[in-house]
Amino acid sequence: MLPVAQPPIAPTVPSVPANAPAAPFVERRRHPALRWLWRIAFGLLFGAWSSLLLAWLVLHWGILPRIEQWRPQIEARASQVLGIPVTIGAIQVRSSGWVPAFELSDVVLKDRQLREALRLPKVTAAVSARSLLALELRFEQLHIEGAALDIRRDSAGRFFVAGIEIPPSGADPDNGAADWFFSQHEFVVRNGRLRWIDEQRNAPPLELDQVDLVVRNGLRRHDLRLDATPPPAWGERFSLQGRFTQSLLDDSGDWRRWSGTLHAALPRTDVAELRRYVSLPFEVSEGEGAVRAWVDVRRGQTQAATADLALRSVALRLDPSVQPLAIARLSGRISAERRDDQFKVAAEALDFETADGVAWPRSNFALTLRQAPGGNGFSGGALSADRLDLAVMAQVLKELGTARAFIVHGEDGLDELSTTGPSRVAELRDGQICCYTVQPEDFGLPRVSLADLQGGSAADNAEIIRRIVAGERGPKRDIVVLNAGAAIAAGGKAADIAAGIAVAARAIDSGAARDRLARLVEFCQG
Repeated sequence: MLPVAQPPIAPTVPSVPANAPAAPFVERRRHPALRWLWRIAFGLLFGAWSSLLLAWLVLHWGILPRIEQWRPQIEARASQVLGIPVTIGAIQVRSSGWVPAFELSDVVLKDRQLREALRLPKVTAAVSARSLLALELRFEQLHIEGAALDIRRDSAGRFFVAGIEIPPSGADPDNGAADWFFSQHEFVVRNGRLRWIDEQRNAPPLELDQVDLVVRNGLRRHDLRLDATPPPAWGERFSLQGRFTQSLLDDSGDWRRWSGTLHAALPRTDVAELRRYVSLPFEVSEGEGAVRAWVDVRRGQTQAATADLALRSVALRLDPSVQPLAIARLSGRISAERRDDQFKVAAEALDFETADGVAWPRSNFALTLRQAPGGNGFSGGALSADRLDLAVMAQVLKELGTARAFIVHGEDGLDELSTTGPSRVAELRDGQICCYTVQPEDFGLPRVSLADLQGGSAADNAEIIRRIVAGERGPKRDIVVLNAGAAIAAGGKAADIAAGIAVAARAIDSGAARDRLARLVEFCQG
C-alpha cells in the first residue's frame, strides 16, 4: 500500500478583530545637537580629503611637469635638511600614472670642507602618498645606481657618513637627516662603491666594490642588508643583515633606541688585515678563514654576541711579552652574553691544533661571572667544562714560551688545588711537562669537606680574607696557603709547592701579608 502525501500545514496566524484599535505610531527624533556635530565632522573629513586630493593633483599636474624649474629650491631644501651642500645635475619625470616617479642625475653631497663625500650618478624616486599626511616629501622607493660613498673618521675620532657627522654615544640624538632617511619606505643601492677613511689610525683607505644595499622601513621596523666585495687580499664577498624594531614614540633615526639582531657572514677573510683597521685584544700576523657572527642589541646596547669560527694558519701573540702562537686550525662557536648582573662567556665544540701538532680535543665550556655591587669588577663566578686536558694546556703554555707553570684542577670540581681530596696537576718546568696527582696530606694539611670552605657574599669573603691574614687558622687558611704555595713556586720564589707553602705561611704569621693587603685596599680606594 503506497503512502499518501499529507498536505503542508499552514502556519497559524492569530486573527485580529476588525474593530480593534490601531497601534499608536511613535516618532523617534534625534537630538538637534548630535545632528549638527555629525554634519560638522563629516564636513571636516570631506574637506580634509578634498584638500589632500587637490594637493596630490597639484603635485601631479602642476609641479612635476615643471620640476626642473624647481631644482634650485629642491637643492636648497635638501641642503637644509641634511646640513651639508647638495647639488643635482638634472631632474626628469619618468611616470605619468597616479604614483609619480622622477629621475635625478649627478647628485653630489659635499662635507663641510666642500670635499665630495657622496656621488649618486642616477637616482629613481617614486613619491609616496604619505607625503600628504606627513607634510614632507616621502618616497615609496629610492633606487640608486652606482653610488660612491665615503665614511670617514677624523683625527679627533668623529665619524662622518657622506659628510654628515654622526653624533657620539651620549650626545643629543636629534638628527634630521637620519630621521628623514629611516622614514622612507624602501632605499635600494645597486653596484655601488664604499670607501672607509680612518685618519685617526692613518691607515690606507679601504674600498668595497659591487656594494648592494637594501633598507626597508616601517612604522616601527627597520630591515637592512649589505652585500659587498672587499679587495682580493681581504677575502671573498660578504653579507651583513639587520632586523630592528623601535618604539612608536621614538624618532625614526634614533638608532640608539633600536632593538634587534645584526648578522654577518664572511665566507673567507684574511684576519691579519683586521689589524690595520680594528683594535684587537691580541696581535694577529697571519691567518684566514670563515666567520659567521650574530649580535643581539637592546635599546642600542649590545646584549649578546655569537661567532662561528673556522680558521687556519693563524699566528697570534696574546701579549707583547710572550712568543707568538701558531695555530694550524681552529673551529667552534664562541658566545658572550650580558644579563642583569651576570656576564657569561661560552664555547661549543671548540677544538684547535697548533703548528707543532698539539691538539685540543673538541669540548664545551662556560664561564659565568657575577658583577660586584656598584658595578666595580666581579664578585665571583663559576666555570663548567665537559673536559679539561691539563697536559694540552701545559703544551700551549710551552708554545707561548712559559718557563714554569702549574695547571691544576681539584677532582671535587674546584678550579684550584683542593683540600677536600685529590687534585690533578700538570707541571711545566724548563720545557718538560710532568703530570701527577696530589693529596692535601702530601703537604701536611688535613682533609676537609666543601662545607668547610664555603664563603658567602662579597662582604663575607672580604672579612674571611682579613681574618686569614690576621693569623686565624683553619680550613680556609689551609687552602689559601696551598694555592699560594703553587703560585710562589711558579714565580720562581720556591723550589716546589711544599717550599712555597712555607713561604706563604711565614708571610701571614709575620704580618707581611696583612700590611700588603692594607696597602692594596688603600690604593684601590684612591
